[in-house]
Amino acid sequence: MARNVDYSKKAKRALTLAQDIVRDIEAGAHVAGDRLAREEDMLARYEVARATLREALRFLELQGVIHLQ
Repeated sequence: MARNVDYSKKAKRALTLAQDIVRDIEAGAHVAGDRLAREEDMLARYEVARATLREALRFLELQGVIHLQ
């Protein structure tokens, strides 16, 4: 049986998180050239699922805001 999954809702969560991260960068919470917080710390700070955080970070990398290694 197929499940109905609302992918637009998941994408919206990741986009909202990406905007929150950019807001924190602009507010000085993250300094250009410095590493972002550990994944575990970001999960606790933003209270999101790991997949949502990773999707938001990939989006920011594609936009050229951050560089993932």
